Amino acid sequence: MPQCVFKNCKNNHRNVKVSDGITFFRFPNDPFRFAEWVSIVAKERGEEFYSPCKNSTICSIHFDKLDITGNTQRRRLIKSAIPKLQIYDHTKVQSAISSKLTDDLTNQARSPISVTLMDATATLDVPPADPVPFESPDASISELISLDDTPRIDYLKQKLTRYRKVIISKSRKIHNLQKLNKRLLKKNASLKKIIKILKKKIN
Repeated sequence: MPQCVFKNCKNNHRNVKVSDGITFFRFPNDPFRFAEWVSIVAKERGEEFYSPCKNSTICSIHFDKLDITGNTQRRRLIKSAIPKLQIYDHTKVQSAISSKLTDDLTNQARSPISVTLMDATATLDVPPADPVPFESPDASISELISLDDTPRIDYLKQKLTRYRKVIISKSRKIHNLQKLNKRLLKKNASLKKIIKILKKKIN
């Protein structure tokens, strides 16, 4: 039963239809991409060491449209696709900009000072909205390397690398423990059969 692992996302198989255009994607098999996805989800969930299960998924609204290929029935992600930490509602942004412009124009109309064409143009020059000042999670390693290596950036790079190694290491341990558990269950079942056979022979 697919359900988006993002804590603040309510999309799941019960409230989403195929006609809604929302698809659920599993975590990639590639260790490096897997670690990147886990790092983003852990940050969104506020969990230092988040570990997804085999069937964990992320819904398509957390990816750029250009990252998704195929039709409604069969959609896939490109290899470089990385989930976004924030869902950005462009409709709300446009509404906020329109409201701001209306307020500005109303204030100008009430003001006794005449407004020149240059002033009106400056008023309409609204900076692009991006309310969250954090670094975009889809920045690739090559983009990070291209930054000037100030002590702060260098420290953050090293810390990020350590966390990714820890995530990959823990994921492998979990995977190995799951395999070991399956083997022990099979061995236990086999021993139970042998005990039953021996009991029958004794009786």
